Amino acid sequence: MKCLYIDPGALQTVPMESSLRQKIILLLQSKTKTIPRNLKSWTPAAWLMYAAVIPLILIGIGCLSPERKYAYFILDTTAPPGPAVILSSYTHSEISHLANNIGLYLLALMMIFVFCTNPKLLHAASVIILVAVPVITSAVTLHLSATLGGQGLYSQGFSAIAYAYAALGLYVFVCWMMPDIHTPRRPKTDHQVRIRPEISWCCF
Repeated sequence: MKCLYIDPGALQTVPMESSLRQKIILLLQSKTKTIPRNLKSWTPAAWLMYAAVIPLILIGIGCLSPERKYAYFILDTTAPPGPAVILSSYTHSEISHLANNIGLYLLALMMIFVFCTNPKLLHAASVIILVAVPVITSAVTLHLSATLGGQGLYSQGFSAIAYAYAALGLYVFVCWMMPDIHTPRRPKTDHQVRIRPEISWCCF
């Protein structure tokens, strides 16, 4: 007589994998339903400002004459004009450089508009990105020039700002993918008047 032996662990593997797969599918379905709501949360002014005004500013500065760019917009470490500390981050001398930076910026902006659940996050971050990032990049360029013995360097381009928006887009995507973690509700008693509210893994 032959005996058939079945490993109990093998019987449990399939249901566990199936359950995990179902949880992932349900999570993605629930997250996908939030995308239309996220897109509707942005006002027309926000769409106009981020998707049109900023790229048009970059294109407008890019159309200026080289003489005017070097006089006011491009950062020259040997004689840096004051406005160039900020304006250099919005200046391009080549069309390909301008197109690549606008493309990266718009891709990052698409991620933010699709996955961000709180428009205030973008507005607050933009104040830092559009002002602080140009100052930081100019300071780094000036410091590098001084380290090299005063060697003349030129700085221009929207790359640092575009990558900052890309980092923000990656952050909101990770937060969007994270499952919400809620604290269990306990029944209210005579000694417990307030119930701890639900908390989410990502605050934004």
